[in-house]
Amino acid sequence: MEIDPYDELTAYQKSAVLMAGAETGVFHALSDEVAPASAIAEKANLAPPSTRRLLRALAANGYVTKTLEGNEPLYAHNNISRSFVQTGAGGYARVAHKEALFYKLWGKLSAALTTQKAGLTPFAERLETDPNQIRLFLTALNDLADLAAPGVFTHINLSEDKPIKILDAGGGAGGYAAHLATNFPNADITLLDREAVLPLAEETLASKGLLDRVERVVGNLQAEGLGLAPGSSFDCIFLSHVLHDYEPTIAQSIVEKVAQLVAPGGSLYVLDVFEPEPNQPDNPVEALFDLMMLVENPGGLTHPASVIEKWISDAGLQEIQFHKLYFGSLLEAKLQN
Repeated sequence: MEIDPYDELTAYQKSAVLMAGAETGVFHALSDEVAPASAIAEKANLAPPSTRRLLRALAANGYVTKTLEGNEPLYAHNNISRSFVQTGAGGYARVAHKEALFYKLWGKLSAALTTQKAGLTPFAERLETDPNQIRLFLTALNDLADLAAPGVFTHINLSEDKPIKILDAGGGAGGYAAHLATNFPNADITLLDREAVLPLAEETLASKGLLDRVERVVGNLQAEGLGLAPGSSFDCIFLSHVLHDYEPTIAQSIVEKVAQLVAPGGSLYVLDVFEPEPNQPDNPVEALFDLMMLVENPGGLTHPASVIEKWISDAGLQEIQFHKLYFGSLLEAKLQN
């Protein structure tokens, strides 16, 4: 298909319209019953003239339903707008707020390329200075995890013939921990993350009735043994979308520390977006994700799968397998008995 430069150059406008629909509450003010712009504006506590203009743009792009009653346009939900009032798999209510933050950063891409400086402060600092932003970000990642989980767990096969221990290292707000608990009902599951993050994981797990299935422990991926008690080991360690937050030296160190906690016969799964290999065609999603690390995350960048495979091999794990997913990829490795 031929690329239209003008369409590409102005694609940001469609993104802005969707994010405005979410952030202003217009999507929440809509229902399955048609209503005039004035009623939607009142419900969203917005000015009718500007709401009318936003709704017209939303309808013109197929994001909401528009019908006419006489000369007055009426608006209602369609499948697109409805997804922006939902959370979980297929829901974009929280993802829209996350992307609104990144949208502002992408506008500074040229500066980031020149200065090599990200637009945000490090994650640990934002935990203290802007906890609400972190909440929106991590809970949005839960919704993306719900969307990706079916494809991920197609490749995670763990025998529960005997009790097994699973560690979700850097598990954030608990999105994947919830799926680990659901997919492996007899396993002992531990989620490790910073102390300030664990309450978000508890909220997620409690909302799914899984709070008693997942132990939450304070840890640090850059600490020796991740900060766990000496002698800790696990039959399976899940490391999801962590390594792209760090430059290679730190990322490799995390892989080494995690590998040391894999029990003999156990497995390590690394889920992430990887940099395409030099001899492979560039993937637009992966290329843009890597640029997002530049504008968003100090020190962040994607790493080639071959490099991470070497880190894993150097750490003593073998039988490395690569699984390409709809979004990102999964590396699997084992520690021999």
